[in-house]
Amino acid sequence: MKKAMRWSVLFAGILVGWASAAEPVTDVAADYFQAGAFTLQAGVAASFVENQDESEICPGFMFGLLQMQYTTPERAGLQFGAWWLGAKNIWQNHPDDYDTIYTQDSDLRELYAKWNTPFTKSSIQAGRFRMKMTGLDGNSHQGAEVINQDIPHLTLRAAVIDRWINNDRVDMFYKGITGWVDANDVREGSGREYWLGSAAFDWNKQAGITPFIGYQEDVMAMYGADLYVAHKLDEERTVGMNATMVVYGNETPHEVQPDYDDVFSWLVHSYVTLNTNLMLGLGWYGVSDDRGNIAAGLFDTFDPLEEDRTIPYNDQNNAQLYYADATWSFDPFDFTLVYGYGVNDAIGVRSHEVDAVLSVELTESLQAKAFATYNTYSGDEVSDYTKMGLSLIYTY
Repeated sequence: MKKAMRWSVLFAGILVGWASAAEPVTDVAADYFQAGAFTLQAGVAASFVENQDESEICPGFMFGLLQMQYTTPERAGLQFGAWWLGAKNIWQNHPDDYDTIYTQDSDLRELYAKWNTPFTKSSIQAGRFRMKMTGLDGNSHQGAEVINQDIPHLTLRAAVIDRWINNDRVDMFYKGITGWVDANDVREGSGREYWLGSAAFDWNKQAGITPFIGYQEDVMAMYGADLYVAHKLDEERTVGMNATMVVYGNETPHEVQPDYDDVFSWLVHSYVTLNTNLMLGLGWYGVSDDRGNIAAGLFDTFDPLEEDRTIPYNDQNNAQLYYADATWSFDPFDFTLVYGYGVNDAIGVRSHEVDAVLSVELTESLQAKAFATYNTYSGDEVSDYTKMGLSLIYTY
């Protein structure tokens, strides 16, 4: 018994001595994930709609929100990312006010892998993430994207999308979470994928043009270009213009929609920055007098206002919008104000819209926001209404 005890004491001493003399073991996995970037947002928000027509209800609700975003560090060019968001109803003005906008309480908006390939200025990204292009709808997309920047002043891009989600947001703007759908849910017989590509030419950040194309079989072939030009008058003042010209080329079979044709749309916006805090602009947006659903599935309009319910109103199009905008920043405030006058000759409606957004940095991590959009229409086709929203969000 004593011999066994002596061996036990000796063995324990050897372990203690080895542990004290050994180099600390590096936890590679823990170090990798701890080096990633994590952002958490939590808060409350509320959205309301006040309809001027007394026969319509005025929906509204308040909810709590939570968002978590994480990106790993880059290793051998490889990086991973995820974005989860959720909302929980606190109060609603009528039953189903909240459930109509939030068809589900949470969603995994992003889950992707990105590889910056060695020896080139190229990247390959696949999974769920947002792809941005004029005329492309959706807050997030599922697919793959390749970007190349090997040629100076030129960025080439090609991508494919097979699933998407229109609204995937927890904010005050009355958008919500609408659920993922397949790209070919736009119509029976349509292509299973949405393809897109662009070539961005950039000259010293003062001028540039980006031709682009979006295509889905038996739906549409959208092609056009974004362009911009800016001229610095002095250290504080700059004048500039940005514009977009797009043709929505109809690909819908004649037996499905015999009256559909190609539709032309444009947006021209000029602006002046008077100092680093103030920008004033004027713009003109329009859709040609041609029939076609330019907002079918993943395709979308690029109208500049928050609502624009009649610009266009339906597949008859034939609408124009004239607007003025201003942004003002003065710590801790950011304020945006936009006024638009719309003309829809397809249904004979004139509209006025005013959008206002105010953001206040209460502290470095606490932000309050408010927005309102007032919309009034001539005739009886569309009812006047006001949308409002408030939010208080803590970011960690």
